[in-house]
Amino acid sequence: MSNSADDLTKGLPKPASQNSQEDYVFTPGGPRRRSYVHHIERGAIVLNEGGRLKQYDSSRRLIEDFGVAEDLSRGRPHVNRLRNKAENVPGLGHGWIAYVAWENDTGTPITSFNTTWVVPQAPLSQGSQIVYLFNGLENSNRILQPVLQWGNDGYGGGSYWTIASWYAGNEHDHAFHSDFVQVEPGFVLEGIMTLTAQNGASFDYVCEFQNVPGTSLTVQGIQELTSAYETLEAYGIKRASNYPTRRIQMAGIDLRLGTAPAPLAWDPIDLVTDTGQRAIVIDASSSGSGEVDIYCYSVKYITAIPNPYDQFNLFYTIPDDAVYRKWIVGGGEWSVDEIIIQNAYARQVSGVMTQQVQAQFLDVYYVGTNSDLYHDWQVQGVGWLGESRVGGNATALQLSAVLNPNGLVEIFYVGTNTKIYHNWQLSTGGWHGEAALGGFAKQLLAIANEDGHLELIYIGTNGALYHNWQVEPTGDWYGETAFGGYAVQFAAYKNSSQCIEIVYIGTNGRLYFNRQTAPNNGWTGEQGLVGSANRIALAENHSGCLELVYVGTNGQLYCNRQITPTGPWGAEAPLYCQAVDVVVGRDPREILTIVYLGSDGLLYYIPQTAADGRWGQQQYL
Repeated sequence: MSNSADDLTKGLPKPASQNSQEDYVFTPGGPRRRSYVHHIERGAIVLNEGGRLKQYDSSRRLIEDFGVAEDLSRGRPHVNRLRNKAENVPGLGHGWIAYVAWENDTGTPITSFNTTWVVPQAPLSQGSQIVYLFNGLENSNRILQPVLQWGNDGYGGGSYWTIASWYAGNEHDHAFHSDFVQVEPGFVLEGIMTLTAQNGASFDYVCEFQNVPGTSLTVQGIQELTSAYETLEAYGIKRASNYPTRRIQMAGIDLRLGTAPAPLAWDPIDLVTDTGQRAIVIDASSSGSGEVDIYCYSVKYITAIPNPYDQFNLFYTIPDDAVYRKWIVGGGEWSVDEIIIQNAYARQVSGVMTQQVQAQFLDVYYVGTNSDLYHDWQVQGVGWLGESRVGGNATALQLSAVLNPNGLVEIFYVGTNTKIYHNWQLSTGGWHGEAALGGFAKQLLAIANEDGHLELIYIGTNGALYHNWQVEPTGDWYGETAFGGYAVQFAAYKNSSQCIEIVYIGTNGRLYFNRQTAPNNGWTGEQGLVGSANRIALAENHSGCLELVYVGTNGQLYCNRQITPTGPWGAEAPLYCQAVDVVVGRDPREILTIVYLGSDGLLYYIPQTAADGRWGQQQYL
């Protein structure tokens, strides 16, 4: 797809007085005539002189008279936010997507406004989209803004990130900008606007990115800038993964009236919500620690891949089923959101962590939106090696991956016909090929016993809970055997005594558990647990006790833990938050962390305060 503004401008509103044959480009504030967009040279200024905006060079020589009147009488901000999706424009909503606003009605001018944010990764799906991120100050004529831009708007930029300072009216008006400077993902930006002089109703400002030459824009003799914003603006978005990232943290907000912090009371405004976009005030401080988070899309599905190296691997999909990963690094901090597979879209994800010689491999298996089975793997220090099909023409509804005693991967899956199949890697390379295992299932999970022989646990299409197991490691399978209970969802974990434990939600919504009587042995039988649930997750804490976290039938999040390793369970305890799904895992410090999908489509996490400690406060992820 061409990365130009041509397709984007079709159908967008244009001033009635404009010639339909004139060339249009995109800028912050919307499409406008190319002749209305002006580059301001380094060292030059934009000056409102006698009601006309002019460009003067550093020696005060006139470069250009733009002939644009600017009224110094204070009025309401007027920038047209292009709030609605225009007729005949393909894709999703455009214009100002989500933002927060504050109107300074104190009578004391804003003297400075600083915001820090990090340049996101490139969008997973790239086309003709244009994305703008900025903090800004506005009057009733125009907005002053240090802007981070993705995409070619027909005037500047491309399939990369650029920054520039802008002073722009709405799409009917002129716009002025500094140089465009290319920046890389991970680069920390600080957008700054400063009041440098005031003479009655005439104000001078400088807008720039801190320590980035060429991004400074000076405007003088203009109306007071009274409205502050933190904003996501976008055009040409056709799917959620056209946005660059899930969460953008506009942090370090410092907004001053004179030398005093402003009495900020941000008003969050979500104009477009078709992929779950929203703006959230995290910290309303105006003295350097303020934060507003802007979400580009919500989350659809979450899962965690356990591994023997205590690295919490979270995988999630977004509204268009694109797959992303986050993980906890050594100090307990979360990584950035990582695109694991370019142009890969999944319904469900599973995986294993292996170690060969000195390298760790994270093998990820997933069911594509076309029901085909796929595989990708990450080599430590190298990255992801690329998507490949698994099992020829095999299709699936759900899968589970596990390591067998030889250190090779075996996958189990529910076919689109609900039959159970498996396939396994060969020591000589490649895969054995699809083999029917017998039985029908809704959900399945494979887990290794203490001696290495594999056990498959599953819910049949009749709702009954079953298992099947190898009679010896890498050996033949015993055959389908009923546990004697019914379930709608389950979780299983091998405890500190190397016995497998199952916790499941019965068809009546109540919680139950079952466990092996000894490693590689039989089962105790179904036993009841306190509580009812819609979704459950299970993990082992530092002391060897299992921790159960679940979404209650009332949508509230609860937890329970074993009193002693492999011992009885304690009491249900509320965590006081709303959720639709949940996972739990252990990080390199042996501290457990809950990650849950809120009823608002956002991700949250709750870490333990210490290994085996109580659960801490929920935080946005």
